[in-house]
Amino acid sequence: MYLATTILLLVLITETILILGYSYVTQTDEFAKWAKMRRKLDKGMADLEKLNSDIAFTKAAFELRAKSVLWFFVHGTRTIIAFWYTRRAAFYLPKGWFGPAEWFLWMPLAPRGMYLDRNLVKEEKMCCVNIEFYIHHDVFMCI
Repeated sequence: MYLATTILLLVLITETILILGYSYVTQTDEFAKWAKMRRKLDKGMADLEKLNSDIAFTKAAFELRAKSVLWFFVHGTRTIIAFWYTRRAAFYLPKGWFGPAEWFLWMPLAPRGMYLDRNLVKEEKMCCVNIEFYIHHDVFMCI
């Protein structure tokens, strides 16, 4: 008899512990809580993605502006200086050092034999002006 009573008491104690251990929230309430947290998480993730795309757009715009400014300072100023000094010799060498190649070196803008930048615009009318200039002035060849 003691064995049956002991087993009954053990079963009652374990059932009581299980009943007290369960929360008094139903599965529907648990799912509602989970769904609410999931919606909050999804909203936060959407906000984060929008913020990331805005930051990426701003970064790309800044990089474009910065590269444009740097390009102008490097290449734009070089081009402006080249156009400004197209008819001035960089330095001169005595006439005749390069023989028949002198004629090609002075084309189209500078005195005969001047070094020309690859970015200069070559116009036919400038060659005529240089030829007249060179006929009237004895100039050293420059490279």
